[in-house]
Amino acid sequence: MGRTWLGHTVLLIFVIGPLLATAYAMYTLWARMIGWTELSLFFALYLLTGMGITIGYHRMLTHRSFESSNVVRAIFLMLGSMAVQGKAIDWAANHLKHHAHADEEGDPHSPLEGFFHAHVGWLFTAPPADRERYAKRLMQDPLISFFDRTFLLWVLVGLVIHRGHPPARSRRVH
Repeated sequence: MGRTWLGHTVLLIFVIGPLLATAYAMYTLWARMIGWTELSLFFALYLLTGMGITIGYHRMLTHRSFESSNVVRAIFLMLGSMAVQGKAIDWAANHLKHHAHADEEGDPHSPLEGFFHAHVGWLFTAPPADRERYAKRLMQDPLISFFDRTFLLWVLVGLVIHRGHPPARSRRVH
């Protein structure tokens, strides 16, 4: 997506919106539709998708810190996709570009431009990294390419898992 006003608006909605909406929903729906089961599921999925990003996308794809079986790789790629931080190859390409230009011109999320820019602001200003230049080896891997192509499917699977159980019953005392 280009960095137009529409692109900025969409990114802002997807970065800030879900956090605020989740907190508000949990507050207003507690004891009617949200209980300890839902809260536990929320934190479990948060932990697992966080591992998908930190272990899968970051350590496995970007830094090649370890090798594993295709099953383990697939699990990390699936969980990373469910985190909704972007396609695996795009995520890794952006991070590889960051390392290629750390703290200099061309670094998409340099901390030299401030804390906010390094963590969120760069999403609104930095052009996407060139996949061919920074992530060519990832594009040639059939398993990684499959998860990259089917990113939206894994986002939907994550949503289905979250909503795949009956809501909490009302706990009102009569």
